[in-house]
Amino acid sequence: MNLQLQNNAFFKEFDQKYAHDKPLGINYIDHLIHVRIWQPVAKEVFIIVFDKDNPEQIVLKQKMSKQDTDWVIDLPNSFDGYYYQFKIIHPDLSETFALDPYALSMAPFDWEGKETKVGKGAFVDLGSSKAGKKPRKLNKVFQSVDPLIYELHVRDFTSLKDPSTLQNRRGTFNALLEANLFDYLKKLNFTHVQFLPLQSTYTVNDLDFQIYGKGEGKKWITNYNWGYDPHNYFSLNGFYSSNPSNPYARIIEFRKLVDEAHQQGIGVIVDVVYNHMMTNTIFNNILPGYYYREQAKIFPVSYPPLADERKMVKRIIFRFAKKLFNQLWCWWISFWSFMFYAPRDN
Repeated sequence: MNLQLQNNAFFKEFDQKYAHDKPLGINYIDHLIHVRIWQPVAKEVFIIVFDKDNPEQIVLKQKMSKQDTDWVIDLPNSFDGYYYQFKIIHPDLSETFALDPYALSMAPFDWEGKETKVGKGAFVDLGSSKAGKKPRKLNKVFQSVDPLIYELHVRDFTSLKDPSTLQNRRGTFNALLEANLFDYLKKLNFTHVQFLPLQSTYTVNDLDFQIYGKGEGKKWITNYNWGYDPHNYFSLNGFYSSNPSNPYARIIEFRKLVDEAHQQGIGVIVDVVYNHMMTNTIFNNILPGYYYREQAKIFPVSYPPLADERKMVKRIIFRFAKKLFNQLWCWWISFWSFMFYAPRDN
């Protein structure tokens, strides 16, 4: 079945037959980690688990069980903090390795200038004390004033500071707190901060902490961008944490950042990019041809746009918004460029 050649009518029928709203990704239930991935046409799906101290070392490879449209497996919660991928056997017997689109954190990633590398999700429990406390709610009403929004790139705010003046590494969530970001915004009478995309980005090496000055780097080896090359929508960018090798660190530290913003009466807006990804192999590795509008006449980048009219793509978007609200108390999302879809009957 080649989904890349199908029209809108086909995908409407496909969604009616296969789409659902059951929990996907990982869920901690009692003493187990329940893993579920949507892939209705695969021949087989395996989960591959990697050591938490050595993300290249495989510690488990096990076939998952088919349940209707999904593949599921229960693992002991002793795998908390370990990393994982899926190996998918497609109907034509081709094989791909895939990142969980619902991964809540990730292993450190370095694309090395190659668009074929596959990231690894991390087993993390957002309800655990390991993930830190949820931020306090923002007890402030803005209806009586127009919002004054400060757009901010996490790395840029502290990247030019003398590193000897900071206890935290420049360009991180913790450095923003140390630099008194929210005191600064209050003095300027800003009501909100809008963060440029915070999610995992494909072309940033999480473990390269070098911040280059003007003229010092070339092309992708500068290890810098504003986040508009999404890799995974549910995982925060590891570079912004104090320890990218600890999958809980980025969660704890962003929660602290939001908590401080709310304590200071500053609303938090998160910028997201849902019209494209860095490379379409990210989702095509799961179910080729479904997640992207392959027949589109206009591309936002060099690849076809994300097919946000399809139910299981919409589901990713809505689930991310729900996660921001329920887990991080971010009340606002800036949706960047939903402009490439005009519904048709064919």
